[in-house]
Amino acid sequence: MTRTTLLSIASKLLCGLTLLSLASCDIFDSDDSVTGDQTSFPPTSAQIAAALNQAIILPPGSFTLNNPQIDPSATVTTTSGGMSTLRAGATISPSIGFTSNGSANVTGAGIAFGFGGQQPTSIMVVPINTNGASGGNLDFTFSVPQSFCENLSQICHDVQCYEFAVVDGQRITAANVQAIAVACGQCDEPSCQSLLTDCPTTSPQCPNGCPAGKVCVEGVCVQSGLLRFTLIWNAPIDIDLHVVTPGGTEVYFANPSGDGCALDVDNTSGGAGSVENIVCTDPASGTFQMFAVNFTGSGSDNIQLEAVLPNGQAIFQQSTTINSSQSQTFQINT
Repeated sequence: MTRTTLLSIASKLLCGLTLLSLASCDIFDSDDSVTGDQTSFPPTSAQIAAALNQAIILPPGSFTLNNPQIDPSATVTTTSGGMSTLRAGATISPSIGFTSNGSANVTGAGIAFGFGGQQPTSIMVVPINTNGASGGNLDFTFSVPQSFCENLSQICHDVQCYEFAVVDGQRITAANVQAIAVACGQCDEPSCQSLLTDCPTTSPQCPNGCPAGKVCVEGVCVQSGLLRFTLIWNAPIDIDLHVVTPGGTEVYFANPSGDGCALDVDNTSGGAGSVENIVCTDPASGTFQMFAVNFTGSGSDNIQLEAVLPNGQAIFQQSTTINSSQSQTFQINT
């Protein structure tokens, strides 16, 4: 991900990203000196994880919980699937499924970044009122500052995101661990090619290319149109893409066309590189709504939703988690 010429420059930059009140900004170990050849000394994944813990922007009222105890009376849903990508300026919307045995009062969601399978000792807590529910989803958003990658070399790192349910504001469940690619680089950077799912070396390609008017997404030729909405996931479950047009028409498998938009690719089996696509050849101006539904009704996965113009420019791109029901609904203005 990031390289710096001098340790002091890297340390000051990462400290400057701090948005939470921390007692120390000693991100680099004392023997991690950087001298001369900056290409030999990029920050480690552990250091990037520490920087993310300091930098991410959480909802108002969030706080840090140090050395929390595990409460076995509640659990979070564990998810499987490929690696998610986290970029500077991105807004992420986790949805953490939880259950409790009735004695646990879930009062919020917890999140922390780490590396190497070692659970962080401090987590960031987002208070969420569950009204004493014994199960449900903890939905919130966080973002990474646009400046996170400034003045840093354009490489990529793999870290882990630890997700928790918080009990009574002071205890946590065992974690759900997600693999994250922190991307300050692009596909031409070798460190990114094995991590970013949209790089040619890791993303399946359409073996014979795609005909005119179509583009290759995860090895599937999909129509592009004037506006396309695409859902990507990896778990072996049936997830459905839904798009609501500015005129109020909901386009999905049971109503495959309307208001100039149509379901182009419908995938009912899931698995690695699964894609659903809705293309609009004559889209109306206004606000579109986009969401995904877990039709299988069980299991969970990290999904990617995007809205793309004919030139390949993504006017909307969101990575989130879907559990046994529906993802968050996102609005796209055209």
